[in-house]
Amino acid sequence: MASLGGLLQLPLVDSSNISTCYGIEGISGQPGCIRYCAKTSISDDGSGEMVTWAHEKLLSIDPNERGLSYSLVENNLGFESHMATIKLLPSGSQEQEECEVIWSFSLEPIEGQTLDATVSTYDTAIQSLKKQMEDHLQVKSKE
Repeated sequence: MASLGGLLQLPLVDSSNISTCYGIEGISGQPGCIRYCAKTSISDDGSGEMVTWAHEKLLSIDPNERGLSYSLVENNLGFESHMATIKLLPSGSQEQEECEVIWSFSLEPIEGQTLDATVSTYDTAIQSLKKQMEDHLQVKSKE
């Protein structure tokens, strides 16, 4: 079954087109570490580039239970509070080394948006991350 090591290498929010992601505090993979992730895109009006960013703090990691939790401690995404937990659960036979990713979160809606719109935005980011993970695992299985 998969381990958490690979998850710690991926940005945990809005992984589509992340342009940079690196540690800024603490020891990578240890609770309390913080990393900076940013995405550069064209502004809505097309007048230039805009950068969206987040500081993600690893709150806990449990290799035995294959789970971790993290929060956004600072960001310009509009989240007032955000905390998520990711767990990897066995799925299928051990020979296939498959797992199911369970991602739960609590957040305050982005200012000016409904909860449904915020969840939809979050779901788009999760689907992008899911695709990245699947693509990465397909490449690894061919090695």
